[in-house]
Amino acid sequence: MFHRGPAGRRGSLPALSEAARGKRLLFLVAGPRGEVQPLVALSAGCNKAGFQVLVVTQSCHQGFFEDFGVGVADCDVVSELDEPMAPLVSVALPAGTDGPTDLEPGALRLMWDYAIDFQPDLIVTARPCSAASHAFARSLGVPVMEVVLQLMLPTATARSPLGERPGSPGCLRYWMWIRFRRELYRRLQGSQLPVLRSMLKATKGGDIGVWRTLEGNLLDTLQPVAPGPVAISPLVAALPCDRPAEFAESGPLGYVTVSRQEQLTKADDYFGCRSFLRAFVESEPDEPPIYIGFGPCTDGGPVHLTELAVGAAMHSNTRAAVLCGVAGLGWSALAHSAKDLQAYAEQRVVFVGSAPHEMLFPRCSVVVHHGGVGTSASAMRAGVPQLVLPTTPEQQLEAAQLVRLGVGLDLGPLDRCDPEVLARALRRVLADETMLKRCKELGDALQKEDGLKACIEYFDRFFADHVATGSWAAREKRRLQELQVLRSGVESGCLTWLGRVVCGRGRTDFRPRLP
Repeated sequence: MFHRGPAGRRGSLPALSEAARGKRLLFLVAGPRGEVQPLVALSAGCNKAGFQVLVVTQSCHQGFFEDFGVGVADCDVVSELDEPMAPLVSVALPAGTDGPTDLEPGALRLMWDYAIDFQPDLIVTARPCSAASHAFARSLGVPVMEVVLQLMLPTATARSPLGERPGSPGCLRYWMWIRFRRELYRRLQGSQLPVLRSMLKATKGGDIGVWRTLEGNLLDTLQPVAPGPVAISPLVAALPCDRPAEFAESGPLGYVTVSRQEQLTKADDYFGCRSFLRAFVESEPDEPPIYIGFGPCTDGGPVHLTELAVGAAMHSNTRAAVLCGVAGLGWSALAHSAKDLQAYAEQRVVFVGSAPHEMLFPRCSVVVHHGGVGTSASAMRAGVPQLVLPTTPEQQLEAAQLVRLGVGLDLGPLDRCDPEVLARALRRVLADETMLKRCKELGDALQKEDGLKACIEYFDRFFADHVATGSWAAREKRRLQELQVLRSGVESGCLTWLGRVVCGRGRTDFRPRLP
């Protein structure tokens, strides 16, 4: 039942070609801790391989990057009281997103200042910094790559994050994907894009890189001039057959993670191996705890979520390591709860400010979480079953993937779950020998991959095959012309999009005709 798993394979880093050695990579990073972790590993690996690396991120992640020897600058805005102001705002879309999705104006300006000073040869990013990264890269005249942590390519072959009915025709699935992307773009229209336009209008490169239309947004994100590495295991997901042609050279390269040994030796307050957590896990080696963490989710508030976590552990008679998370789960939330719940928490539950996934998960029996891509990837690598309580459509996609792989269950929305339901699910997966075997097999296979090495080699080939040869510059020149055409035209209406989707032909090509 309890699978510790192998230590994982981290081979030697590749030797960079002459075209790539010493190039300056600027990482623009923000978001939930679990999704930042792959970029910590990637930036540290690139730095060791011979790239010059600077990371610009929130102050809460700064120590994490510094601990791995990466140059880092924080983009938090400082108030008149010299207290950092959170650069991120949680935005609740009707469609939903995982964690913070927006950057405040001050954070964007600081990112731009650092980009000017650093003069990168390549900007590397992931959500929610995609809009800023594309705009900055265009103004500086350099490539930008978005690291793909979750497949979000519109396709007629899979359900969209909006959750249309199973068996829906392909054209409807594709239409729902476009609707989801449109909702994300509209949020950018009301937040980052006006700020970026104002910031960059007077610069040498102008604001041509700031998206003015949905087509421009889809063109850059679905048909990028420089497609980013797909940091997902090919054992878990594959690119859809109707993907844009720009992704022909790309494919899942494997998960990029901070290794288990690195987490054991680092002193970072959030992801380092804290002594009290190790003591709790190792105090009863024959009874591995369950892990419960809801990350950025706050549904129901700290009291409800704490009682859900502790109650489920009590009803299933298991020990539990519980993540405090954004909601603030912890002892104080149980102040007015039932005495038996308080007593159980005191004896058999530990609350942690954050969790070193690669170290902790292999020592757990089950991982209960909200469906974040970083958490689910680490749990799959650990070889343990997962119970997912998604609150957003993106998290529902992740839950559906785990169910499809046979390594977890989707328990439905977090706000509809109660301790008894969660406890029954815990007992079910712990008794499911088929699922436990499948988890172990997948975990062993994932541990043999070296996604970090594959991603560094991907960057190296890009500099050698596309930058040094002038191929990227030629494609970028054409892209600027395409964006100019889109800016000067009228944005497509609903009927135009419907016709495009229903006809099917060329619906993955968003490039306009050039005069």
